[in-house]
Amino acid sequence: MCPTTLPAEVHGAIISHISDRADLCNLSMVSRALLFEAERILFRKIVMRSLRDITTKCSWILQRPRLARCIRELSIMSSVTRKQGALHGVLRLLASALRALPALRSLKIYFHGVPLSSFACVLSRPEAFPFRLAQFACNFEVDRHLVSFLSMQRAISDLSLTALDTARQPLLLHDALPNVAAVDVPLVLAPAVLCGPSVSRACVRLPMFSSDIENADRVLAALQHTSGQLQALSFRDAITFPLLQRIAPAVPELRYLGQLMLMGNDDKECLETLARLPRLEVLDVFPNSVCQTEELQLALISRLAAVCPRISRVRFISSWLKVDWNHVDSSWVASKLKTSDRSGSEDVWKSA
Repeated sequence: MCPTTLPAEVHGAIISHISDRADLCNLSMVSRALLFEAERILFRKIVMRSLRDITTKCSWILQRPRLARCIRELSIMSSVTRKQGALHGVLRLLASALRALPALRSLKIYFHGVPLSSFACVLSRPEAFPFRLAQFACNFEVDRHLVSFLSMQRAISDLSLTALDTARQPLLLHDALPNVAAVDVPLVLAPAVLCGPSVSRACVRLPMFSSDIENADRVLAALQHTSGQLQALSFRDAITFPLLQRIAPAVPELRYLGQLMLMGNDDKECLETLARLPRLEVLDVFPNSVCQTEELQLALISRLAAVCPRISRVRFISSWLKVDWNHVDSSWVASKLKTSDRSGSEDVWKSA
């Protein structure tokens, strides 16, 4: 059968099995139908890594509306200096390009080097954006511009906010996030986002230079805002036993706990605390002195299995030792949890 007469679903199946971009480009010259399918794959994800890159690609987006409709993921990661006077012109161009992306579903914007308030114009006039995002991440201040933008993007289910200066209007986030299921936020924002009715996965960034007791009190206060359905909880920095001891009663439904620091002197008490999480299936551990060898790790897994009957995966994470031991097989873990190590592109807590 001639390639030009093949059904559209056949073209899509052919293209989906080709991973090399050069092969995709070559195949796109066979027929117009294959060209459209190849473009859909080639331009699905766009990454911008500098102001020059932003200028070039945003201009291209505005000049090629047909190809712009193929873009579903956009990641912007750029360092900016105060001396770059053309910054506002670049941001206006970026805002115009965003309004030309009707198929966009994932948007990540990270600028570094200047006050984050300088980027508010990117999110101005949120009603003009034609896309419906499912994933959004940025390091902007939580101000009226960001809250207004999120209020117009009510389909977002995966949200990451990393700005440190977030004390202005955090409580306004509550009404703007009705469908968010996974959140990655600093502790100061946790009470405002964990109260969402759909939140089941949370990653919290603890503040620097705070004691375990202070962090435990603030985390516990934030967890009291949850709907009771939190199944995955992760911390960007390792948490210690005192913090775990305080928060365990507040998260009885937890199935994944991320980055627990085990110390030799509280090993027994820590296991007793983990026993208060009867549904726990996956645990990330910083080995430290307790389990730096394979023998000690296997011994810990055995003790964990005794107190957590559903435990199916323990991951030991450190800069000098990356070991992943499977205690038992689990169809739920196999289908729902990522098994890549912490250096991968996705965090296991987002897949719980």
